[in-house]
Amino acid sequence: MEKTDDYYKTLGVKKNASDKEIKKAYHKLALKYHPDKNKDNPDAANKFKKISEAYEILSDKNKREQYDKFGTVNGEGGFHNPNDVFKEFFQQFNNNSFTQTFTTTGNMPGMRQHVFHINMNQFVRKKQEIKIKLTPAEYVNGITKSYKIGGKLHKFDLNSDIVPNQLVKTNVSIGNTDIYLMINIMNTEEWTISNRHIVHKISINPFEALLGIRYKFKSLTNKELIIDIPPYNKNLAVIIKNEGLKYHGGCGDLIVTPTIDRLTTKLSEDEIKLLKENFSQYVR
Repeated sequence: MEKTDDYYKTLGVKKNASDKEIKKAYHKLALKYHPDKNKDNPDAANKFKKISEAYEILSDKNKREQYDKFGTVNGEGGFHNPNDVFKEFFQQFNNNSFTQTFTTTGNMPGMRQHVFHINMNQFVRKKQEIKIKLTPAEYVNGITKSYKIGGKLHKFDLNSDIVPNQLVKTNVSIGNTDIYLMINIMNTEEWTISNRHIVHKISINPFEALLGIRYKFKSLTNKELIIDIPPYNKNLAVIIKNEGLKYHGGCGDLIVTPTIDRLTTKLSEDEIKLLKENFSQYVR
């Protein structure tokens, strides 16, 4: 018998390669040398034929045993239709949406022309965005929210480690669709998140602004805090260092910004007289 080509070398696998490894190597080479993809390369058809012949033998248990023992196989020489390579490789995909068409060239002996479609969208990862609204307190203290995705309930731990208004990829995927989250903070009149700072707005009356005030309050984490707002503080804002949100290498601040309300308490004639005597020089 005339010794054939080294089929293992043709497919680029070891002699003890598993069926899975042989099939994987064949798919890779067959796709590479498929005639439709190499119309300007006349050697590709011959290369493809040899690859198919090698796979025809090594994928069959009895033929492989005979080849390993004698170096040849009686009746060898069958080779796969190039279309079968694509059909087998892509058979797990549905033919919808955008498709790529492959046809045989018809210039190889014994082959008929075939047309089939491959759904290329199956190879493109898609995004599904879930926008989540949180209050400043929920964002600072953290909260777990559940969402039904793809028929299953998924829980997500949300906290200040997640940057607001940016897409964050989760570990949840449905088919070829990846799930992303985006946090939107619903600031209130009293509490605002500004970068890694927490801004607390308070109201004081004109006398408190004029004379100064010691202000007691609870932070978003329920921590009791006391600040002194000095008399007629031009900047008004009082900064409490490192009481904001943590970030890599540091921590933001808690900024208390008082606003002066209009005087709502009715003053007596004596009180008005006293004010005029002491502050008339400041009135235009």
